This record gives sequence, C-alpha cells and structure tokens, in this order.
Amino acid sequence: GAVERLRQIGYLGEGESRIGVAYDKAAYIKYDYPPPDDEIKKHLEIANLIAAIEGDIRPGRRSLDIGSATGRNPRQLSALGLEAFGIDIEEAAVQYASAESLARKSADVCFVVGDGALLPFGDCTIGILTCMMGTFAHLERGAQRQMIKEARRIVEPDGVLVISTWDPECPFLSFLSMYAESEKELIRQNSRSMRDIVGMAGELGWGRVATRRFDLIPTVFSYELGLQRLSAEDLLRLIEIDIAVQALYPDKPGQMYQIIARP
Repeated sequence: GAVERLRQIGYLGEGESRIGVAYDKAAYIKYDYPPPDDEIKKHLEIANLIAAIEGDIRPGRRSLDIGSATGRNPRQLSALGLEAFGIDIEEAAVQYASAESLARKSADVCFVVGDGALLPFGDCTIGILTCMMGTFAHLERGAQRQMIKEARRIVEPDGVLVISTWDPECPFLSFLSMYAESEKELIRQNSRSMRDIVGMAGELGWGRVATRRFDLIPTVFSYELGLQRLSAEDLLRLIEIDIAVQALYPDKPGQMYQIIARP
C-alpha cells in the first residue's frame, strides 16, 4: 500500500541534500529541513495522503496543492506521475519552490502566485487537490468555506480533495516548531473540528466525505523509541505504529486529520 508506494518513488531514505539559495528568509529553509519532531509529522502526512489517493493516481493527471510553500508536496505528487501544480499567496514562496524544483530536476512541477479562496483554474480541471500541513488553519473561517467551495468548482467529477490539518480536540497537540507563539494562537483560533469540516463539505456539494486521523501518539514518544535520526527503517516503524493505533482506536484524536472529499 502506501509504504510500498513511498519506496517506489524514492521517498523513504531519499537523502535530500541542501542547495544554495539566494532567498534569505530562514522560514522556508526551516520548513524544508526541520527538526525530527516536525519531520515526523510530514512523513506521516505524506504516507496517509498516498493511501487516500492511491486509486486516483493516473499518469499525466493534474494535481494542485494549495499553500504549497517550499513545494515539497507537489514534488512528491510529480514523482507519482502527476502533472503537479502548487499555489501560494506569497510570491517569495513561489520563487523558492520553483528554484528548489529546478535544482531537484522536478520538471513537471509548476508554481503560481494566488489565493486559495479564489483559485485561478477553470471548472473541473484538477484531478487531485490538496491542502496540507495545516495550511487550511492559516485561513480565516470565512475564507475556509470559500476555499472548499472553490475546490468543488475546479475538481473533476471523479476527482478528490484532501485537506490535512490540525485537530483541536487532540490533548497533546503540538504545531511545527517554526511557528511563533502568536502564529500558533492564530492557528488554534482558525482550527475546526473534523465534524465541522465534514459538515461544511457536505453543505457545499461534496457528495462523499471520508476522514483519516494520524499522528496519534505524543511527539515525545519518538524520542523514547529512539527515532531521532529518522532513517528509512525509523519511518517505516513510525508509519506502522500509527496505522496500528488507527486500527485499535479509530475514534482517537490525533495531532492531525485528513478530510478526503469527492463530488
């Protein structure tokens, strides 16, 4: 399943190397090369994403990632054979992501500047639409509703929307370390429960909405398990543990959850 797919595209143990970049804001570099606590969240997220969209992947199909930041997710989707796009409201992020993708020879990835609540794509033109790593909670609540409405407009009739965001019901929730306390507080205020987003998606015309919780154990446990260096074996172990907890406790809140919505 997802683990084998990660191996096929070279995600596990791929050993990304740093490149020299002219852009001088440390935030984007911190996002691409985070400490283990953050990296665990990102690896679990991509593993759960691939599990959710495995049946939707077709070579040449178009994908779009909202809030693409450094371009990490579009590059992974491109590696699956998709024609991958990323959109971000920050021009600096688009410039950084474009340079990174060029350096990594991800030729089928394109980044554009734009607003996730007003997407510059035609009706029914995107097969797989993603909004990852809590980007949804960066939007004000009115803009969140508009984003889901816009997503419904641009997704193909047999397409899929995946929103991956923070779960405010998790008792051990920890955000990415790059965020300042003021930013974390804003994300808390904008975060919605899984039930809220499922209900909103239904109201806005999404006919089938599934959910998936992940990152179900406190971050501190990764240190107790000795997973600080995050080798390929460590990542497999983490994914297996998370899947096991999902199976045992399907209603247990994790640090994050995914909404998988289809027309």
